[in-house]
Amino acid sequence: MSEAWSPEQHPHWTSRLARVLTLFVAAIMLVAANPAAAYVAGGNVDADGAVSITNCQEGGGLAWEYLAFTGTDGQINLLRYPVNEPTSPTLYDSVANQYYLHVYSPNAPSITCVNEPYGGLYLLWTDYSGRLNLGVVVLLNGTAQLQDVTRLPETSDGPPAIASDDGHNIVLGWDGTDSQHHINIEDINLLTDRGTKYITTDYTVQGRGVSLAWNGVPYKSGDTMVVGFLSADTHPFSYIYLGKFSPEVPANFLSAVRTSQYTYFKPALSPTPGPVLAVVNGTGGGEAPGYDGPTEVLWDSYSTGRLIAGSWSGVGDISNARTGISPDFTQGGGAVDMCKTAYPDANYRIVYDAYPFFGNCSGSRSRPVPPKA
Repeated sequence: MSEAWSPEQHPHWTSRLARVLTLFVAAIMLVAANPAAAYVAGGNVDADGAVSITNCQEGGGLAWEYLAFTGTDGQINLLRYPVNEPTSPTLYDSVANQYYLHVYSPNAPSITCVNEPYGGLYLLWTDYSGRLNLGVVVLLNGTAQLQDVTRLPETSDGPPAIASDDGHNIVLGWDGTDSQHHINIEDINLLTDRGTKYITTDYTVQGRGVSLAWNGVPYKSGDTMVVGFLSADTHPFSYIYLGKFSPEVPANFLSAVRTSQYTYFKPALSPTPGPVLAVVNGTGGGEAPGYDGPTEVLWDSYSTGRLIAGSWSGVGDISNARTGISPDFTQGGGAVDMCKTAYPDANYRIVYDAYPFFGNCSGSRSRPVPPKA
């Protein structure tokens, strides 16, 4: 990447104000528009303009969908709701549990399930000093507790990202606090409890953050992570860049390509949708990531604030970019976990399981298989 950028030219909040002014014309539409196929998470309002979701069979039993966000008081919240419910024609609340994690952040957190949907929940966030924190979410006696919290020596001024493979690796991504805001990647092997950090040659906009999603390549082997970020030139929108990082063949560059799509908030990424897993003896459920397929991409239109979905094959541009069948508007981009989506709507209410759905979800959801032993 060769774009020059300085914080004096495009400070974060000045850029956000410009976007709000751009959306003023669409505001009349937003007052009346509700997603036609979604749920609303009670009265929850998102403070940061971003959310993170994953499905997980944490601690055994049934798989659930987990949604993490930063509340208006700065506290990180965790929602739990049914993982395989159909879309709803009306906005109603199906959240089963809401947990307050008693940690605070100026940015959105990121959550992942190791060996989705069978493993443990890992949460990554920045504290008010900009330091990255990593912890394990444990559900116990009706509460959610953060355990094994590690305060990393790294700092970021944007929302970080965490992703996991189908085994024992988690990968962290964040934009650095150096003058160019280079993208940092850290690979952590959970078996050895050792991590290796890479400062890549790629860089992004201050405060916008990084996205990550696992996509095993080739079939059932490899640990390729797709990395999404924004170009450092702001107008005040930025172009979406997509690249790759492999813990097995690590490098300090992402071989990222600039797509034709531009936005304000970082894109959301998801592994290829896989089969819905059958419930056997009271355990299982959820959806397993697919292998060797496209990475799902979700972002907001800079000019209208409407959600757009597409897919990336690993080379070239984002393909099949399209809006949903209902008017899904957002004030902060969104999150996608295979066939599940979530986002803060035009009023910063948290909406989930909403369109746009991805074209290859319908087929993948009709092939139930038993969970792993």
